[in-house]
Amino acid sequence: MSTTIMSGQAVTQDPSDVRTYVIDWGASALDAGVLIVTSSFQVHRMYGSGSLSLANATIVSGARKTSLVISGGYLGGQYLVSNKITTSESPSQTLERSFTVRVADL
Repeated sequence: MSTTIMSGQAVTQDPSDVRTYVIDWGASALDAGVLIVTSSFQVHRMYGSGSLSLANATIVSGARKTSLVISGGYLGGQYLVSNKITTSESPSQTLERSFTVRVADL
């Protein structure tokens, strides 16, 4: 099961969770017919120690959404996950959106 998130949203997960998150770019940032050509994710620690594990970052079928799997983190930690994409427009655009992951004992 995956969780669709919007830019600026905060999610909470347990340190033992392995969860898939989807960013729906088409719903908020892409004009009709515009597709995602490249996508990359980064994580920045805001509070606490350690880091999250990011895996399986991909452009979802249809090329208007991206997804990744997040695991790990430390109790009490808070992390900013950013997704940067380039579009199929001419000239192409580079867009970035972020969301916050809080790690708590659930």
